[in-house]
Order: sequence, then C-alpha cells, then structure tokens
Amino acid sequence: MGLFDRVLGKNKKQDRHTPVSFDDYGPSGHDIFISYSSMDNDIADAVCKFLEQNGHECWIAPRNIKAGKNYASQINDAIKSAKILVLIYSRHAQRSNFVTNEVGIAYQNGIALLPFMVDESLPEDDFEIYLKNIHWISAFPDVENHFEKLVLTVEQLSKPSEIQTGSLPAYQNGHICMIYSTKDKHIADMVCYVLEQNGFQCWIAPRDILAGKNYAVQINDAVKNASLALLIFSKNSMESEFANNEISVAFENNVPIISFKIDEHMPEGNMRFYLTFQHWLDAYPNPERILPTLVKDVGKLLDLRKSESDLKVLNDNSTLNECIDEFKNTDFSHFRAMYDNRRLADLKIFISYSEHDVGLAEEMCRGFGDLNARCWFKDRDYMGGDASQIIHAIDESDLMIVIYSGYSKDSGFVVSEVNIAFGEQIPILVFAIDESELDGDLLFFLNKKQWINAYPDCHGKSEQLISDSLKLLDIGQSSGESDDSSLLKKPFKAYKGDNPFIFISYAHRDAQLVFSEIRRFHDEGYPIWYDQGLTPGQEWDDEIALALIGCSLLVVFISENSMASKNVQDEIKMALNRDIDIVPIYLEKTRLPPALELRLSTKQAIRKYNYDLEDYLSDCFKAFDKAGIPKSRF
Repeated sequence: MGLFDRVLGKNKKQDRHTPVSFDDYGPSGHDIFISYSSMDNDIADAVCKFLEQNGHECWIAPRNIKAGKNYASQINDAIKSAKILVLIYSRHAQRSNFVTNEVGIAYQNGIALLPFMVDESLPEDDFEIYLKNIHWISAFPDVENHFEKLVLTVEQLSKPSEIQTGSLPAYQNGHICMIYSTKDKHIADMVCYVLEQNGFQCWIAPRDILAGKNYAVQINDAVKNASLALLIFSKNSMESEFANNEISVAFENNVPIISFKIDEHMPEGNMRFYLTFQHWLDAYPNPERILPTLVKDVGKLLDLRKSESDLKVLNDNSTLNECIDEFKNTDFSHFRAMYDNRRLADLKIFISYSEHDVGLAEEMCRGFGDLNARCWFKDRDYMGGDASQIIHAIDESDLMIVIYSGYSKDSGFVVSEVNIAFGEQIPILVFAIDESELDGDLLFFLNKKQWINAYPDCHGKSEQLISDSLKLLDIGQSSGESDDSSLLKKPFKAYKGDNPFIFISYAHRDAQLVFSEIRRFHDEGYPIWYDQGLTPGQEWDDEIALALIGCSLLVVFISENSMASKNVQDEIKMALNRDIDIVPIYLEKTRLPPALELRLSTKQAIRKYNYDLEDYLSDCFKAFDKAGIPKSRF
C-alpha cells in the first residue's frame, strides 16, 4: 500500500464530486485552502490528510461544501478566509477552470500561494502571471517524499512575523550571502558547506528561499541584510542577470564583498565598477587550495565590520551645512556674462559624493545649472542596478568634482567613480569639507589633484569652485557679451498683420542661436512673430497670448534651456490645447518632460543637429508650406 493509501486509509480512487472518506468532514475553521484538479484527487486527499494530521486545518472541496448553499460562493469565501492556498500543480490543474478561478481569487486577495508541483508541467497562460516569482516545492517525481517539506513550509508561511531574512542563527548577528551563477552551483555549495562547518551562517538560494513567497524579494532582503556578500566570480557570474543584480544591491547597501575567483576572467561591465576595490581571492585553478584562506579572511572581515559598527561616528556637520547654504544663496548667472556662453552650455560636470553629502552635491548641480552647464547627479540621474549608466556619464563628462569628507573613503561609489575618471584621464577637482586626511585608494587617485579647502570656512568657496572649474577646463573669458536676448541686436521687426504667421517659442538663453535661425526664415519670406514685438507698457503675458492665439503655426526651438523654461512649456501647452500646428526644431539632443513627450510624440520633429544646412532648411520650409504659411515681403 502506497503513501496515499496509508495516509487516507483507503485504496480507492475518488472523484472530486464525491466526498472523501475522512473520519469526519473536517474542522469548522481553516488556515489552508487546497486547490486541485479532480484528476489529482488521490494526491490532494493525501496532502489534506497529512496536513491535518500535523495540526493544520484545511478546506477542501467537495468535503467542506455544505448542501443547499451556492457552492461557488462557498469556495470564494473559503479562499478569502484562508492564510494559504496550497495548489496541487500539474498538467491537469493547468486545464481546470476550477483551479484557475481559485488561484485567481487568492492572487487578487493577497492570499499566500504555495504551489506543490506533482509533474513536470510549467506555468502557462494565467498561471504564468499568478505564480511569477513564487517559489515552488518541486515534488516530482517522488511526490510522497516531499510531504514533510510541505508541512514545514506551511508552518513557516503561517507565522510571517518569524520569517525574516537574517532571523536564522548567524555569526555576529548577520549572515554571509552567497552570490553565484547556477552554472557554478557545485562550487558555491562546496564553499557554503566549508564556511558553515567553520561556524559561519550562510544564506544561499535556492536552499534558503521559502516556497510560496516572492523569491526576488527574499533574495534582495538577504543581500541587504547580510554582513558579507561572497561572490563566486567567473565568466558565468558576469553573464548572470541574477548575480549582477545581487552584487549591485550589496554594493549600493555598503555590504562588504569578497570575490572568490574561479576562472581566468577579469571583471567587465557592471562587475568592473562594483568589484574593482573589493576583497579578492584568486582560487583559479584550484578552489579547494584557497578555502583555508577564505575562512580566515571571512572571519577578519566580519570582525572588522562589527568593530566598525560599534564605533559612533562623531562628525561636525557645521561646514557641510554652511556650504549648502553658501551654494543655495549664491546666484552664479553672472559668470555667463564673463565667459563664452556656448562653451558653458557644452559643459558636462560629474559630481562624485557620499550619501551623507548629497545635499551639497545637489546645490552644486544647481550652481552649474545657472551657467547652462549640464550636471550628472546620481540621486537624480541614476536609475539603479546598472553601473554602465555611471560609467557612461563619467566617460562623457568634461570634469569630475569630488566632494571629499570623512565619509568618502567608505563610499564604494566615490572610490569606483574616481577610479574610472582617473583611468579615463577626466580632470578632477576636489572640494574638501572637513579635515579628514586622504588614505586608502583615494590617496593614490586624489593626492596630486587640485583642491579647494572649504573647511572650516566655506564663505566664498562656491564662486571659487565655479571659477577654478572653468580655469581647469580652459574656458576663456568672453569679451563681455551677454546671452540676455534684451542685449542682442534684433534680426528684424516682428510681424504685424492679418495674414497667417509663425510664432517662435524659444528660451532667451538660446537667443543668439535662435535669432540666426529665424533670420533665415524671414529672409525666405515667411512672416515671423517673436517677442521683439512687445512695445513699452504692454503686458508680457497678454501680448504673447494674443500673438499665440492669432498664429497659424508654432515653431518651438527645443533645447535643455527651453525645456527648463516655464514660458516655453506654457506656450506649447496653449498651442496644443487650441489645436495650433506645431513644428519642434531640436537644437540639441534633449529629454522632454514626460507630459510634453507624450503630446509632442505625434508631431514631426526637425533635428537640426543631425542635418546639413540645405536639408534642414528644406524640411523647415516644407513644414511651413504644409501649415499654409504664405511667403511675403514686408
């Protein structure tokens, strides 16, 4: 007699619509709902009996359906009242409308799903959505040998307050999180075994992933809460999306990383950024030989981490706060009158900073924005999880500014960013905000770089930073010409009349470039209105609005400046709301605000920076003619 027969005390197949021969009709309350196809009756009955013999109350159809009441509503209520839905998953369950509906109700109501796989079938159709990221109990082909694991998992899921990553007994109140490619599982298992034999607590997937819980969330929490991340480094792990994501989580949460190198490959891509200054052990070609060294190094690193966590960081933030206020209260726009504005607009600045100093970094970016320069600010521009974004931003930058403080040397981001800039020969300027001495890797990279010491007095240091940055980049002072359009000679008088005309929308910071473009349109004979048409005493907003309402075509010059201009955005929105034709002309590659990107996506854009002059003007004139703008001489 098999397990199912021993558990059920019977040796006869049951149909789902025939009550099972339990001693009674089950408990009045339940924690578990069992969902199954009638073709898997024997397994479902055995699972139910085994769970109840181990103290877990179950609801199973048809046993618990009461006569005389709507069975569908009873099933619906039973699922919503349960803590866990145990799904007997098989090819039969895939084709069962009952099972699909039951799992769907549990999914929509946040009931924990625990799939118990009894054959080789994989989720399809609706199940692929319901069971995505849910960890399984793979019971096939030895189903009866997995009943005890099912009971253990149910007990864990029934007590969510006790299911916390790191709640297992762990060395120094933490654990070692194993990160590896499944292709290297044999080595990861060996390393994990050796470490645990030496008294360390490891967390390793899939062993420590709880069935029925989102495995991605569990892995993420295990990495973040670890005292140490141990990467089995190889070509396989570099190509593993899981390993890359897990290393990025460890790096971004300041979890120390040991790389256990098992082949001849060196870090590339994301791994190059995350692992450059982490602890390495070269275990190739004989990993077993390095295991004693690994055990010693793990112990040292964990002891060091604990001793550091016991130290209270006593840092006077007065200089940091003073510098934030200094940048916040300084208007840097006067530099535009002193330097070549086109050069300023082309500048790309990368700010490297620790998390502690983010407020100052943000104000520095604002300062460079006053100059029309573009600044890469990690907390704004980094999407997370893909270090290639950071590497690309550094490669494209003209200058890196390092905010140096006592927190910098412990920031993996600062150390790796400075390393990349140093290797790519990007100019580096250091802005020091406390008296911390250089040491570690930063001593090598920053020792000979230009410094601005803002400690203990930051007064005047904000303007010095801008000035020294421009000098370092050899941005020469201009003859004094301002980029204020009010000081530029107007190319022609704005159109006045009753014929169809073109309204020009632009940022005044782009006036010099825009005036040269609209001069070409005017010389071709197209009637052009731009804000030169305002006369003394006229209200700015009213006059612009009347001109915009009366135009037949809006031509907007798109740039970083114009997309930062509220006036330009208001003019575009007004034209869109009044169904006025729009021709966007891109002066440079520009990211539109989401709302404008959506509404302008249907408009045919002219990207001036990709055209030669003849083709550019040809496309402009075709767009004007299509909008019904007649040529005239005036």
